[in-house]
Amino acid sequence: MTAVPASRTGLFAALLGAEPVRVLCVTNGGREITAGQVRRAGQNLAKRIGAQGGTLYVFTPGVAELAAALLASLILGAKPVLLPQAGKAYCQSISAPPERCVGQFAGFGHAVEISAQPDADWSEPPALPDAPMLGFYTSGSSGDAKLLEKPLDVLEAEALYWTGRLAGQFSHVTGSVSHQHIYGFLFRFLLPVLSGTRAANDLALSWDGLFAGAPDDTLLVSSPAHLTRIAPDEVIGDYAASVILSSGGPLPLEAALEVNRIFGKPPIEILGSTETGGIAWRQRFEDDPAWRALEAVAVDIDSEGALTVRSPFIPGGGPVQTGDVAEFLPDGRFILKGRADLVVKVEGKRVSLTRVTDTLLAHDWIEDGLALITETGGRERLSAVLVPTEAGRAQLAQLGSFRFSRQLAASLASTLEPAETPKRWRFVAGIPVNAQSKRSRPDLARLFEADRMLDLLKPQIEANDAFDAKLGFIAHADLPWFRGHFPGTPILPGLAQVHIAERLAEELWAVRPDSHNVSRLKFNRVIQPGETVQLSLSFRQDTGKLTFKYTSADEQISSGTIG
Repeated sequence: MTAVPASRTGLFAALLGAEPVRVLCVTNGGREITAGQVRRAGQNLAKRIGAQGGTLYVFTPGVAELAAALLASLILGAKPVLLPQAGKAYCQSISAPPERCVGQFAGFGHAVEISAQPDADWSEPPALPDAPMLGFYTSGSSGDAKLLEKPLDVLEAEALYWTGRLAGQFSHVTGSVSHQHIYGFLFRFLLPVLSGTRAANDLALSWDGLFAGAPDDTLLVSSPAHLTRIAPDEVIGDYAASVILSSGGPLPLEAALEVNRIFGKPPIEILGSTETGGIAWRQRFEDDPAWRALEAVAVDIDSEGALTVRSPFIPGGGPVQTGDVAEFLPDGRFILKGRADLVVKVEGKRVSLTRVTDTLLAHDWIEDGLALITETGGRERLSAVLVPTEAGRAQLAQLGSFRFSRQLAASLASTLEPAETPKRWRFVAGIPVNAQSKRSRPDLARLFEADRMLDLLKPQIEANDAFDAKLGFIAHADLPWFRGHFPGTPILPGLAQVHIAERLAEELWAVRPDSHNVSRLKFNRVIQPGETVQLSLSFRQDTGKLTFKYTSADEQISSGTIG
C-alpha cells in the first residue's frame, strides 16, 4: 500500500505519510519495525479500545509502541498523556482508569502489539487535529504528581530546532533515558521520526545494549545518572557516538572530561525543564560552568535574581521564571547560582540548601550529596544524604555513622552556622534517582523515614574495621521477615539474609556491591525466632564484592558473595 496522504507537517503527518517500508526503529534483537507495521498496530489498538474521546494514559516499553499508541489516540480523538510509571497504586492516585491505560501495565490496560502485517487499511484516514495536545506527569518541589499539557506543535518546534542544528551528524539514535519523559520523548522519539532517522526502539543502560548494531554516526541520548557511572575498567573503545547529549541535571566536570577522553568529544549538556523546554547548552573541555542560551531562546534575570525565559518551546512564548538564581557574564553567557526556592527557614533563620550542599561537597570526606529538609515528630530538620570519598568511607568504618557525622559537623563549624549544620545524616553508596534520572528531595527524605537495618536488628558490633565486621544479634520474633514465612513454623528467609547483609554494608561503610549477582551461596539450615546469630561481613573495594557468613554457636548457617 502507498503512504497515507498528509496535508500538514508534524508528528502525525510524518507517521501517516511515511512509506510503509520506512524503518522507524530497531529492537535490541535487531528486528526492524516499519511505519506500516506501526500504523497497523495503532489501528488494531484503537479497535480494541473502542471508546471515543477522553484521555489515554500511555506507558510503553519502546518507541514503536508509543507511536502506535499516539496513532490510536488520533483515531479515537483522545488526548494522550505519558506516565512516568505504570504501577497500579500510581494510576489510582492520578485517577487513571484501567480501561484507558495503554501499553505495559501489570495485569490491566491495553497492551500494544506491533503487527507483523505491513500496513493498515486507511480507506478513511483520521483527520489531523488543529491543535493536538500531549500531557506529561511531572513533579515539583512537593514531589506530588502534576499534569502538564503542551501543544504538540511546541514540542515539534523544539525537535525540529535540534534536527537542524545537528543535521548531517547522525543516522541513528539510541539512548539510556525514558521516552515517557519530555527529554527522552523529544530526542529518542520525536527527533528521529521528524528527521527520518532510525531509532533504537528500546531504552538501554549497558554500553553493549546502547550500541548493538549502531553505526559510527550515532546520537547517544544520555543523562548525568548514566554518564557518571562509567566504570574505570569498562571497555567501550569499540563503541562510537558522533553526538552525545546529557540533560536532567548538571553533569559533573569530571564526568564530562571522562566522556571526552573515551569518545573524543564531550557531551552537549542541555539545560531545561518540562515547563520551559530547552533553555541553554554547554560543552565543556575545561572547568567552565557557564551556559549559553539556545539561539531561539531569550533569557533574562528578574528583580529577584531568578532566570526568566521567553521561547518558542513554551506555550504562548513565556516569560517563565525558572526558579534558578543566575549571574550573567560579559559575553552573554550565564552561571547558575542555585535555586531560589531552596532558601528555607531553619530555627527562624534563612538557610540556603545550595550553600549547605556546596560546603559539604568541598569536604575531603564527601564525594557527592544533597542537603534537604526532613520532618520528624512534626518538626522540620535540616538533613543531608551523603556519599563519602574513599577516605571518608575509611573514617566511617572506623568511627561509625554517629561519631563520623559529629566529627564532620565539627570540622564544618568554621564555615557553617549552627542553623546551617545538618542535624540528621544518611551515608549511602550512591544518591538514588527517580525514573527520569533526577534527584528528588521528597524521595530522598523518605530515606529518613525507613527503618535502618542497624535499628531493626540492634546488633552488638563486635568488630568493624577496614571493611570487615562482625555483628551479633538476636533474631527476635517481631522482625518483619518472619511474617508469613511460614505460619506456625517461622523462619528467616534466605533472600532476607542476603538483603540484611547488603543493607548493613551500606549503613556501616556506605558501600554497595557492584551487582545483585549472588555466588557461592550456601544455606546449611534455617534461622528461627529467638536464635542468637553472628554475621560476618567483608567488602572488597577492588572487586566490589561483599562476602557474608551467618553462624550460631560456631555452626555455619549460611554464606555467600554478592557482586
